[in-house]
Amino acid sequence: MNGQKDQQEAAAAASAMPEQLVELTKNKEPREEAEEPEEEVRSINYRIKLAASLCAVILVIVIVVVVLIMGNLIPGLRCTTGFDMPPANQILDNGYVRVGVDYNEGGAISYVAPSNDPQNNLINVFDKGRHVQMSFFAGPQIYNPDGKCDKLFNGYEWSWNPIGAGDVDGGVSQILNFERSVGQMSILTRPLQWACHGVPCECTFDKHIQVIDGNPAVKVTATLRNERTDEYDENEAKGQELPAVYTNGGFHRLFTYRGASPFAPGEPVEEIHATFENQFWVPGFFRGTENWAAMINDDGWGLGVISPEHDGFLGGFSDPGKRGCGGPRDGQAGYIAVVESYALPRDIVFTYEFYLVVGTVDQIRSYAQRVMTGDESAMGNPPPDAESSPEIVPVPEIVAVPLPLPLNSNP
Repeated sequence: MNGQKDQQEAAAAASAMPEQLVELTKNKEPREEAEEPEEEVRSINYRIKLAASLCAVILVIVIVVVVLIMGNLIPGLRCTTGFDMPPANQILDNGYVRVGVDYNEGGAISYVAPSNDPQNNLINVFDKGRHVQMSFFAGPQIYNPDGKCDKLFNGYEWSWNPIGAGDVDGGVSQILNFERSVGQMSILTRPLQWACHGVPCECTFDKHIQVIDGNPAVKVTATLRNERTDEYDENEAKGQELPAVYTNGGFHRLFTYRGASPFAPGEPVEEIHATFENQFWVPGFFRGTENWAAMINDDGWGLGVISPEHDGFLGGFSDPGKRGCGGPRDGQAGYIAVVESYALPRDIVFTYEFYLVVGTVDQIRSYAQRVMTGDESAMGNPPPDAESSPEIVPVPEIVAVPLPLPLNSNP
């Protein structure tokens, strides 16, 4: 009886509930069921967006790492510059090697490339102190005529130092004459003092350039004619660059032979670490007892310098943090100079010869042996005498274009 009474009272109470409360009670569970999927969808969307963002970040990191790695393997991804090829009438080509001079570079050798790859210029022309060029030193120790050479090169006082291409401002040496015939050309210039504002030298530079038939080699006969009128110690000997040679940054491995048995069978060549430290070339001076040195790339190929008369060399590499890459107008560069000490009196006529050879270390060394043992097929011809009749090419007016001063450069 009591159970029946309780059921009747509960039913009556339910009947007495407000209509809104009954509806709320009826709909409570269904509403919760509807809201749970919406929350789950929002959570899934959030996780998808978060994952996409993380994937994007990872992808960027992967791309950066790949570029850095490939930049070390492929120099062009890390640093490269183009260059202005000299006009065709200022280039010699024997089918093995091409060599060119440029009026806009003071007539210095600004271009050496294999004939089958003419865009692959090995020569660095970052500023007028680079190239392949003549460079001489003499007194006075501080050369500053009319205040035009007042610590212009990285704040250093500088001696008398005419160079072939131009000066530290980007001024261009004057072309006096240019002649060419088959396989050879001659260029006469009045050089500028390197560390001065447009100061011409009381001297001339004369270069006779020829490509050697059937060989990837260039022979250069270089002559300084002094015409000095200033006062200095004419008997003071200084180290001369005979010549100075700058290669692009990809050619950073310095090779030579420094032993006591030149060209003997089984005698190995030597790689010397090349760099630039505390404003000095490293390794600096060394004796290459086979009269050659070379700057080589990581593929074992590059440019060799042979001096029949001298075995003293300077070597180094500027901006070593960028070794292994770079083009003709990048700051990093390999450096080789044939070096010997000479006094340069005021009226001296001073002549020397050198060879540039494109190839592997073994090919460069083999060519040096041919030159040093008198192989006429490797030595080329003597310069033409004054009675020859080469083609005379008109010399245009040259306008100097200022170029930035490098941080790590020597003339």
